[in-house]
Amino acid sequence: MVYFIRSLVVFLAVFIGLSIIVQQTFRHFYGENVMMSDAAIQFSSTFVQAPDTKSGLFLAGITAQNRRDWASAWQFFSTFNNNYHNNPQVALKAMTLALGNGSYDEALKLSSEIISYNSDEYPEIKDDSFDLARLLLLDAVKKKDMPAIETLKQNLEDGVLSQFAIPIIDDWIAATYAPDTLKLDTEELSIIQIYYKALAAEYAGKKDLAKSLMDSVEIGSISPNKILDIVAFYIRIGDRENAIKILENTADIFDNNVTVLSTLKKLNTDPEAYTPPYGSDFHMRGAEAALSMAFYDFSVLMLNEQASDSALLFVRLAAFLDNDSPSVFAMIGSILHAQGQLDDALINYQKVNFNDAEFEASLTRMVDILIEQKKLDSAKDVVMQAIEKAEQSGQTNAYFYYILGNIYKEKNEFDNAISSYDRAEIIGKQDGDMPKRLWPLYYARAITFDLSDQWPKAEADLIIAMEKFPNNPLILNYLGYAYADKNINLDKAKDMISRAVMMVPNDAYIIDSMGWILYRMGDYAEAVKYLERAAMLEPYHMVINDHLGDAYWKVGRKLEAKYMWQRAIDYYKEGDEEQDRMIEETRRKVVEGL
Repeated sequence: MVYFIRSLVVFLAVFIGLSIIVQQTFRHFYGENVMMSDAAIQFSSTFVQAPDTKSGLFLAGITAQNRRDWASAWQFFSTFNNNYHNNPQVALKAMTLALGNGSYDEALKLSSEIISYNSDEYPEIKDDSFDLARLLLLDAVKKKDMPAIETLKQNLEDGVLSQFAIPIIDDWIAATYAPDTLKLDTEELSIIQIYYKALAAEYAGKKDLAKSLMDSVEIGSISPNKILDIVAFYIRIGDRENAIKILENTADIFDNNVTVLSTLKKLNTDPEAYTPPYGSDFHMRGAEAALSMAFYDFSVLMLNEQASDSALLFVRLAAFLDNDSPSVFAMIGSILHAQGQLDDALINYQKVNFNDAEFEASLTRMVDILIEQKKLDSAKDVVMQAIEKAEQSGQTNAYFYYILGNIYKEKNEFDNAISSYDRAEIIGKQDGDMPKRLWPLYYARAITFDLSDQWPKAEADLIIAMEKFPNNPLILNYLGYAYADKNINLDKAKDMISRAVMMVPNDAYIIDSMGWILYRMGDYAEAVKYLERAAMLEPYHMVINDHLGDAYWKVGRKLEAKYMWQRAIDYYKEGDEEQDRMIEETRRKVVEGL
């Protein structure tokens, strides 16, 4: 959330260091030329029989890690470490994987084991790549164990991670135990370190120092969400004028950020209506909460740099320090979701606080997973619970009804879906224009109208959707194909699909739509070219094969036409509305032709 070069260097270095550990460990025990096969990497650890042997456990652990199966990976490496190689590098590997899985007790046990190694016998533990293990002893901050905290700081090596962590730890220990030692000294501190120093001063009750420190934070290099937290800081200390000035500058840079604009409007016109972002004062709970927030910020940075494994480690560290920290479970869930660990992602999404800024996004992702798993009733229950919570708090939420409509659409309960979309539209328009994030509602409701044989209403919504998203290929394709299928407005349909093809030239369904429009317009030879390409891109789709069969028949390639119709029958999927409507006619065409 806070972007600056120094922290990028810090965490890229850590990420690279952790990656090298895997490679070094493998080479140390099995030689330079031992490589994992592509096939081995592809198999899930679920299917890997890991014999209680050195190579079996090691290969199973590597396979599990490549599949991002954190639970299995750390268990394999922990057993490997205990049974065969009581070695700091292997222990670090097992600890890193245990932390990635959120198995904190095991990670703590392994970190203690790593630190207990004799540095004369194992000089590698002096390397700063082992500082991740030492940082787990931040548990001492939670216990307010000052001697242990001092030991932790002394044990951190002079590397990038210690250079980042120690100033923040020092400031928060000072704020907790010796507030008068906090000074306006920002030399060699990064933006994020200055930010957390300001929060430490606020926690210590030193308002003027906190303001001076926060004034020195360079707003231009900070994300909108973090700026909103800084705005909340200025409101807390009674400096509304500075808060408005920061928001005005931010609005010029991020002119489409709805939250920034709405916050600015409230502070200008109705300050009493202003509510700070959830968790913006979380640091007032103490050092462990502040450090948790800091490591969350770094995990966001790593995620934006595509280093998802490192992001997971640091957000797990944030949750370890304080599992009530804002948005930590939302991030853990999103990373696991992207890595294909759907059940674990669901567990973490369910822990996101209703007032959290990431709640809506987490709810959406949770519903996506449940729909993918065909658990539509569970998806509906999750959204209904969110709607109930919103209504209890007086925060009727249009977006929740939009998601509910999508679930009903998946359940083929079209009347309920339309009612939910209508409710979302009514709530969304209460303050004037429909919010941009609800614009997809028109496309979703149009599809529902179409599926329930209400074409005029579907067409009206598609036209609105196209006005909102004039260059969206999905909307252009849907409306253009619908016109072609109904054999109406063909010139207009051709123009729409031509634009869609230009934007997405390798989408089989859009290419099929173009071919079908040309077929409807009587340009059969040109239709064949497009439909053949569509069938090459998506060879197992009934509708595409059926369309190509029709085009072949029209150009006199009747044997090939019957072959394509038979392929269409072979790949028919029952339950698909369009295919169900077409199947009997396709069966007739195989026998009789057009």
